[in-house]
Amino acid sequence: MREVRRRSQIRPYPAQLPRSIDPVDKLGLQEELGAGDVKVFYLKGAVSYQTSKIKPDRSTIGDSKITIRPISRNQIEYQFGLSPMPTDSIVAPQKEILQEITESFGLGKAESFGISIKERTVLHEVSKLSNEIQNHSAIQGTDCLLHYETSSGDYSGVVARTLNLPRGFMRSIPRLIRNELVEHEIIKASNPLLGRIRSTLRTEWIIPEEKGWISLTDVMPQLHEDLTKYYWWQDVGIPRTIPLNIVSGGKLDTVVFPGGLISPLNAQTYQLLKRKYFVALQLPQRIL
Repeated sequence: MREVRRRSQIRPYPAQLPRSIDPVDKLGLQEELGAGDVKVFYLKGAVSYQTSKIKPDRSTIGDSKITIRPISRNQIEYQFGLSPMPTDSIVAPQKEILQEITESFGLGKAESFGISIKERTVLHEVSKLSNEIQNHSAIQGTDCLLHYETSSGDYSGVVARTLNLPRGFMRSIPRLIRNELVEHEIIKASNPLLGRIRSTLRTEWIIPEEKGWISLTDVMPQLHEDLTKYYWWQDVGIPRTIPLNIVSGGKLDTVVFPGGLISPLNAQTYQLLKRKYFVALQLPQRIL
């Protein structure tokens, strides 16, 4: 456990810069994949449950102060930590948060796979990064990087249809990761929980503890490649403008801005560093 100093509002860094993405937005699957020790000081998401089995009649659970709030007849929202911004907050590994939620509500292992992550601020230890990143001037003198991600919808199908792109040019990230989870024997193809993987965690900002993201601008591609190299399912989204010769009869007056920004759809196109596929993700409204 450790404390993180209070910081003011942090703006997302420019959409034109590369960013790491995590296609697995389920807390139980994160542990199954080996990311249970990932440290967070903010985690927000949703839990579905059987009304006949669970009665969420409390506002907090466990020593980690996980706040819960009913949002429908069979779903609650949970929140660990005070704010996505660095605050005086407890830091805990994801597996401890998962354990407290599952034990408090009597969820089985299969049910835990359905615990969604909507927002997450991860604490990365600089000592575990490559020497190239550690020696960067913006990172020297700091122990940790703070990394905020939010849930982003997959717009690959919408963009492909709107721009009349060739079949197979753009792929759906949720479909990709569902197939890969089955191939790696993490979850069976018959498991209905696969269909609930619909969103991707997309980086909004990453900062050293004492500085802003501007200091990391020139090292952002290498940094995200370094952060994702030990997690096979994660990838780096490199903003890409779709070549005009690929677009055939697109319906948009302005097809694509530099960096893959598609203003009418509030989306952005990326090429994945590891998988090489083109994908499109929904952007927060404030980005465009």
